[in-house]
Amino acid sequence: MAVSIVARPWCQALHAAGPGINVMIDMATRGPDGTCIELATIRGATPEQIDGVLAGHPDVVSHELVERTRHFTQVRLAFRGCPLAELLAGHSIVPRLPFSTLPGHDLWIIVGQRRALDEARRRLADKGSRMEILHERDWSELRHGLTPKQQEVLRRAAEQGYYDYPRRITLSALAGHLGIAKSTLSESLMVIEKKLVRHHVVTKEPAPRAEPEPPSAEDEDGDRAPPIPT
Repeated sequence: MAVSIVARPWCQALHAAGPGINVMIDMATRGPDGTCIELATIRGATPEQIDGVLAGHPDVVSHELVERTRHFTQVRLAFRGCPLAELLAGHSIVPRLPFSTLPGHDLWIIVGQRRALDEARRRLADKGSRMEILHERDWSELRHGLTPKQQEVLRRAAEQGYYDYPRRITLSALAGHLGIAKSTLSESLMVIEKKLVRHHVVTKEPAPRAEPEPPSAEDEDGDRAPPIPT
């Protein structure tokens, strides 16, 4: 489902620094001290503007400019009061990263049971954050766009904690558990996630037909990777 939630304060402050500033959250996880650690790609603002906003923001514990080019600046930061961490803590909800932040709110694509989402909404409301459901599709309908092998890969990835927050298993470890090459698993998960997101966002088109698995990629040693097991 697609949901809208009040933007994190540091994003609101950055959007207010000037028109045309775009913030994309590429990675988010919870730090050992309870802060939220994020990797963000920012366009339309100079590194000096970004540093000035983050350095003076009371919620930002630390920040670091990771990369800067003519078109964007990438920043790693730790801050207090992360709604994404609150949303995912203790619930079987899968977020789609990266996601965009707009002036005043974030737009997230989430896969999870409605009961878990309702509980997460209550927890957010208790902390003063409001989440609005923009669009919702039933999981049984989403499954129709996946092949049986893709459904099995998604199920086993979820069981092993790949979609937990934070993740309980890495992509490499999950590939070893499934007995396939890391590159093959990465490509398969991207195909699966693309189908799920398309089902959430596109409302006027019929569910896509089941597509064949992508061709096996070669692993780092040059050997052809085995197909995803059934």
